[in-house]
Amino acid sequence: MNTTTSAAPSGLSVVIPSWNGRHLLEKFLPSVVTAAAAFEAACRQPTEVLIADDASTDDTIPWLAARFPQVRFEVSERQQGFAATANCGVEAARYGWVYLVNNDVALEPGTLPPLVAHFSAPEVFAVASQVYDYDTGRLSGAGQLGEFRRGFLRIHRRYFVPPPAAQQPPYLTIFASGGAALFDREKFLALGGFDEMFT
Repeated sequence: MNTTTSAAPSGLSVVIPSWNGRHLLEKFLPSVVTAAAAFEAACRQPTEVLIADDASTDDTIPWLAARFPQVRFEVSERQQGFAATANCGVEAARYGWVYLVNNDVALEPGTLPPLVAHFSAPEVFAVASQVYDYDTGRLSGAGQLGEFRRGFLRIHRRYFVPPPAAQQPPYLTIFASGGAALFDREKFLALGGFDEMFT
């Protein structure tokens, strides 16, 4: 990964790492496109949706070109795995905020504006989303508390933020998932992105 960083213009890029994911994108991508448009309308900031394709062998790319001409895609020459593909997507992103999301995740239209609001604090690196099971609607992922000790990450406990979350102060988390979190692109690249050894 090229770790040379340059300041990206203000705006938000939604980056979706994908491999042979046409069937998933068909189901979930429309909600992502809708959420990006809702963010652009609410926050008056430009957005893009970018598929970081990990050398798919299905028909993802021609399908995207035909069905979602407004969606950009970057295609790896060879399969690299999630971490490297996510890193390539963040590097290719046009804007300073990057929402990384898995190709099997649907977004609510109002997902993105509350996350961006946390970046008014200059020390913020990433903001994690709460994740709900698509079929049951049950809350299944959110913040995690823990520590680094002797080179290892130890999770003490997970927590969920009860609604209405908008009326509560920010909660700290020890990490933000690459599957549904908003990152400061410049800081992400300056740190070298995800460790590609653990793909």
